[in-house]
Amino acid sequence: MADPGLFQEYRAALRDDLSTLLNASNPIFSMLRYHVGWTDEQGRPTAAEGKMLRGVLCLEAAAATGGDYTRSLPGASAVELVHNFSLIHDDIEDASPVRRQRATVWKIWGHPRAINAGDAMLVLAHLALLNPRRHATPQKRLIRALAVLDAACLELCLGQELDLSFETRLGLTIDDYLGMISHKTGALFEASLLLGASLATIDERIIRGLGAFGRDLGLAFQLQDDELGIWGDEAVTGKSATSDIYEKKKSLPIIYALGKAAGAERQRLRDIYQREELGPAEEAVIRQILDSVAARAFTRSVAEKYFRAAQAELDGLGLPPGSTRELRETVLSLLERKA
Repeated sequence: MADPGLFQEYRAALRDDLSTLLNASNPIFSMLRYHVGWTDEQGRPTAAEGKMLRGVLCLEAAAATGGDYTRSLPGASAVELVHNFSLIHDDIEDASPVRRQRATVWKIWGHPRAINAGDAMLVLAHLALLNPRRHATPQKRLIRALAVLDAACLELCLGQELDLSFETRLGLTIDDYLGMISHKTGALFEASLLLGASLATIDERIIRGLGAFGRDLGLAFQLQDDELGIWGDEAVTGKSATSDIYEKKKSLPIIYALGKAAGAERQRLRDIYQREELGPAEEAVIRQILDSVAARAFTRSVAEKYFRAAQAELDGLGLPPGSTRELRETVLSLLERKA
């Protein structure tokens, strides 16, 4: 398991840095603090924040290069803010009323204000990187970091467009799906590692290698989410184990079943996914078909393939084992995650 002391040290440093960006009194900042889990809708302190995994990975990448991880805090904050901007907008686009067992921003404050809050979160991500009072990184490296961040933002949008278009498509392939999540999830994981490394070192081989590691890790992480979204323990994940099915999400288990199920079962599954709404009866049929083709085991095997690919990328860098220990332990802890 990842060293909990170091993980919490990075997380605390990241939270402190983010607090300098989210502490203004304008009502929009109240929405942002609510979204990241620091307050309830009345502004009272809560403890509902996430793991800040992408930001922590950014700091671990900086540490892996032998640099001072605090030099990459602007990149870590920027990545976390971009991630949360995308979540606010995704919740609107998916009409999701709940995130982390709480009402989403749009559910409380409405669509227009939630869109505005998401836009503000994106702008703050840029300010996290570009405000010269926050760090003394050379301008050339800052411009490169901003290009990395914006490229990831564009990929997020491309991935979300594909994801939304999948809702009305049945002839999807596994490669279609892997391409979509590479944009939607893999890109920001890659950016997390690229930013951490590029703000701490000038070694291009190391920077590119850590980025490739991040892309594979992001794919593995998303595939785990696909499994947990259908078979996870709601008490642990904080998310309904029926929502992905009722919302007709074309996650990997569903796409695999649509292609693998026998003739009659495949047609039945296709018919169900063309209905306007799904309920418990349809859910039971879907789960039976998923079980009949071992969709859970297949999804887990593909996730493990990308975990192995990420570990191979890390091995190929030839860095001293001690310098990559935290990244390796994070991979191992993610392999065991239940939420």
